[in-house]
Amino acid sequence: MGEYFEDNVSVLMDESVTAYGYSKKIRFLLEHPAQAEHIGLRGACIVESRFNELTWGMRLSKFLINLGG
Repeated sequence: MGEYFEDNVSVLMDESVTAYGYSKKIRFLLEHPAQAEHIGLRGACIVESRFNELTWGMRLSKFLINLGG
């Protein structure tokens, strides 16, 4: 995920993998709704541009062509 997303920029990630770290992220969301919305919108744009059918179809096509030659 780190290749596409950045914590507090395009996604909220708890890298501590603890209940405390997770609760801090939830608290941030609740206390900063406008900032959280912007983070979500940036993340959505990344998903739409990187993980759409056209992008993956082109990658798959190139992969299959390379298998044959």
